[in-house]
Amino acid sequence: MLSPVEDDSEDITWINNHLGKTHKLRQSLVEFPGILLPSFRPTLQALQKMSCTLDLPFSQFIAPDIQYAGDVDIPAPAYSRRPGFAFNLETLAGGEQLRLTPGQPFNDNTLREKSTLDDAQQLSTISALRSCLALIQGPPGTGKSYTGVAIIKALLKNRNSAKLGPIICVCYTNHALDQLLEHLVKDGVEQLVRLGSRSKSELLQDLTLHNISREVRPTKIEGYEKYQLYAKLDIALDEIEELMPGLRDPAHWSNVKDSLEKHHYGHFEQLFGCGVDQDGFQEVRGKKFNILNSWVKGAPKRITSTRPIPELLGFNLNEMSGPERLALHRYWVQQNTMELTRHFLHVLDSYRHINDLLKKCHQELDLRCLLGAHIIGVTTTGLARNLDILRRVRGKVVVFEEAGEVLEAHTLTALLPSVEHAILIGDHEQLRPQINTYEFQYDNPRGAKFSLDVSLFERLVHPQPGYPKLPYSSLEVQRRMYPSIAELVRSTLYPKLQDHPSVSTYPEVDGMRKRLFWLDHNKREDVSSSSTAQSFSKTNAWEVEMTAALVSHLVRQGIYRNEDIAVLTPYLGQLQKLKQRLRSSFAIVVGDRDLEDLEAKGLEGDGEEEATATQGNVRKTTLLNALRIASVDNFQGEEAKVIVISLVRSNDERKCGFLKTSNRINVLLSRARHGMYIIGNTHTARPVPMWDNVITILENDGNIVTHATLDAEPLSGVAMAVNAFAKIASQEMKTAISRTLITGSA
Repeated sequence: MLSPVEDDSEDITWINNHLGKTHKLRQSLVEFPGILLPSFRPTLQALQKMSCTLDLPFSQFIAPDIQYAGDVDIPAPAYSRRPGFAFNLETLAGGEQLRLTPGQPFNDNTLREKSTLDDAQQLSTISALRSCLALIQGPPGTGKSYTGVAIIKALLKNRNSAKLGPIICVCYTNHALDQLLEHLVKDGVEQLVRLGSRSKSELLQDLTLHNISREVRPTKIEGYEKYQLYAKLDIALDEIEELMPGLRDPAHWSNVKDSLEKHHYGHFEQLFGCGVDQDGFQEVRGKKFNILNSWVKGAPKRITSTRPIPELLGFNLNEMSGPERLALHRYWVQQNTMELTRHFLHVLDSYRHINDLLKKCHQELDLRCLLGAHIIGVTTTGLARNLDILRRVRGKVVVFEEAGEVLEAHTLTALLPSVEHAILIGDHEQLRPQINTYEFQYDNPRGAKFSLDVSLFERLVHPQPGYPKLPYSSLEVQRRMYPSIAELVRSTLYPKLQDHPSVSTYPEVDGMRKRLFWLDHNKREDVSSSSTAQSFSKTNAWEVEMTAALVSHLVRQGIYRNEDIAVLTPYLGQLQKLKQRLRSSFAIVVGDRDLEDLEAKGLEGDGEEEATATQGNVRKTTLLNALRIASVDNFQGEEAKVIVISLVRSNDERKCGFLKTSNRINVLLSRARHGMYIIGNTHTARPVPMWDNVITILENDGNIVTHATLDAEPLSGVAMAVNAFAKIASQEMKTAISRTLITGSA
């Protein structure tokens, strides 16, 4: 179903004048691949309003009028500067009495003794409460969400004393929002409301605004108003329905007849005065003929005049020439179309007005629900779409999760005029915001002046010359990766990153001698000669088979559950090939965002094929309930015990494509907990500085291999693994694999 982006009367008139049955024009539907206007239109409209009202909070830091040199001091939130106010930190101190007065020295001994937060998390939390615009960087696995939940719970403890109103929690994706709100619910947070209808969380289903507002009874006045408005809406819809036949075919004889009866009664009497049947026919001497068509085509040849329309309006129809009859008929149709269009626009305006009043009625119910909430969760797009009602909530605190992945425009939209305290939690070293046009990206020399993929978080942490550099705190203790895996990002991006003692106790990866290696090869990436969508992505058939063999070996150890293994790749084309290859052995789980991207690129199989594969996989779930495969860009914030990576690129030109940026490499290397296995061409990757550093680290530790170092026990597992690899390996590789598996020698 198509609908105009804006209900502009000029556009509607054009549509009515060009798309009816009387018009045989060939129409074209213009597609904008990768761009869905409804997804960013609310944000653009919000920015337009903001540019008129100039009510952006913290504008002195975000868009300063003066140039700054060096760091900037950020004041405490305005609500916390009232005389006598102090933050109650009991939720952070295990129930112990603890107060924080902004601008005053703070003794953190009690916090250190009683808090479940580590030192860096404590420092970041205190800093966030002390600053009206707080920035917290959280490297992979350091507990960004955990720290965010702790900050939110501390703010909730002070909600009444500071008159904060609802705390607004903003995330870029529905998945991230669901995760954050689930953490809060599980921690006992009540009176939480989630805006939007795209939540996949069963835990949050009863907490959506739609479901909560249905339980709220409207007042008698509201009920009566809604009843009246719905009645008026039905009348408007009935009028529109009556007008549609005339708009679709204004040249139909019945529409011309009705128009003539209203505006040209003399001509009406001449044509239809003797009566016609329901099909516009009249019977004369036993023969039926169409009155209107007969008149248009039945002009006497003796009449050759070409008088203007105004003169014809008062003239006898039977004394007109053929061209005159055609011109007059065209005039009647045009006049009828204009009248119907005017009437349609009037009714449409009435419909819009009634609909707006109904929305306001519903908004009043929604507003009562939101005003009673302690937490409001919303995506950036959902916030822009509900901007009017959220402005009326007048919340003083907004918390951003994954702020480094959010477009600056979306972040600015979420800074409502009432906000006095904004907390941005993210990591500018991980994925940047996604934009479709490379010409506007930071990494493009021509696009650097636009840098639309640089978030507000990154811009405030690493500003351009003349802009203020805001202070930020960093989390430092990671609880995800085994130390040797963490070393890959510690040595390249996070020199202060520390390992929690628990990560050193992780068990070995069952069935593997090493928990970390890069399987180096020189098998070229696939070359596509077609112009299909898949040819614009990259694939490597050799890596697909090697990945399948390695995953099969890991799964056959029999100890990994559905969430324990994930296969990652940077390219959607490779993702689709992996999906097709692996689903013959496993039930496959592909995330919603990856499925949407595959469909958008035309890489998703048809429904019948998918259904057949799914039915077949029911019998194979004894190996693994579900194997997760994902693109790198859609796996940020997630993890698995074992990660298998297919890098895809392998070429003489040494082009790395997507994986030339440190942000993507960082995400790729920081998802694994117990073990990580990279399949790729080191020669192709080395020109990228971060890859060069990573490869050097792996070389120094003996983790660059040219065969899969599989464990020699149990022997039955060895045999299956050798058989799997034998299908794709050269004879030399088969020999090396067999020798390594059975004897342990290289």
